Amino acid sequence: MRKLNIAVIGCGNIANYAHLPNLSEIEQVNLVATCDTIEERAKQAASKFKVSKFFTDYRDVLELKDLDAVVIATPPDTHKEIAVDAIKSNKHVFLEKPLAATLEDAYTIYRTWKKSNVKFAVGFCLRHHGMFKYAKKLIEDNVVGEPVALWRVAIGTAIGVLPPVSWLVEKSKSGGMVIENTIHMIDSFIWFAGDITSALAQYKTERKGISIEDNAYIIFTHKNGAFSSVLQSWTATHTYESWGIVGKEGTVSVKGYVLGTMEVSGKNESLREVTIKEDPIVMYKKEMEDFISSIIEDKPVFASPLDGLKAIDAAVAAEKSSIENKPVRLPLVEY
Repeated sequence: MRKLNIAVIGCGNIANYAHLPNLSEIEQVNLVATCDTIEERAKQAASKFKVSKFFTDYRDVLELKDLDAVVIATPPDTHKEIAVDAIKSNKHVFLEKPLAATLEDAYTIYRTWKKSNVKFAVGFCLRHHGMFKYAKKLIEDNVVGEPVALWRVAIGTAIGVLPPVSWLVEKSKSGGMVIENTIHMIDSFIWFAGDITSALAQYKTERKGISIEDNAYIIFTHKNGAFSSVLQSWTATHTYESWGIVGKEGTVSVKGYVLGTMEVSGKNESLREVTIKEDPIVMYKKEMEDFISSIIEDKPVFASPLDGLKAIDAAVAAEKSSIENKPVRLPLVEY
């Protein structure tokens, strides 16, 4: 069995929760190094997951002999430099979403990747979650059919509080709430309904001492005429979440996000409840397994830098719409 030598760059929350544990369990993987600008983090991760080397400079990682791929789980503002250097070092890349903190950086990553032969996956994990995969199948099997209207309501956050990382509320580092967090659903809308052609949005910042938007309402129009909407707030005093798709043949709705009640109805069937109970950690393992198999079997990745760029493009168009108080046409850059 062929095994890939993989290093993890960035040993923060998502790396320790998902990527390091999952990589350590995948048979086709040899975890060869951890890296973090905070030495103690890199050292602790290496010790916990029985990795022989740890570094504080990602450039040292890229110089490792026989290194096949890197998993980049650093803040968004660092993505361009690390990803571009990894591509130029001919290393396969798994990059946590978003592609970058800015459209310019995202476009640089995309253009660099286009000139390469490396496999490059963007961590849009919802594509591997059971409920989202089932919704996609309902579209493809014409149970729901071609999407007409899609929505996501996200009042509060998944755990009721913001993650304990200071960079998240710094615009220059995270890109903002929409780019760093809502981007998951933007990718899902594109996955379900196709490319986005316009954005109309309003942003607000209610909390003091932060430089990102913490409330946003966005309406996207898709190439096929469908529209999708997001209402997201990080200042709510309790959590409420839902999402769904109204199609030409039926409807699927979820009371919740990656956990919750799913209901399906159609022109030829009455309302029914679908139970898909799946620990969120499963989608992270599946996306990593998919990335590994894309390298070993030389097949396309599940979400490429082009997918990452399209999602960033839509997010930036939404922010531009809020600033200019008018609809903004897409694309903003050439794909």
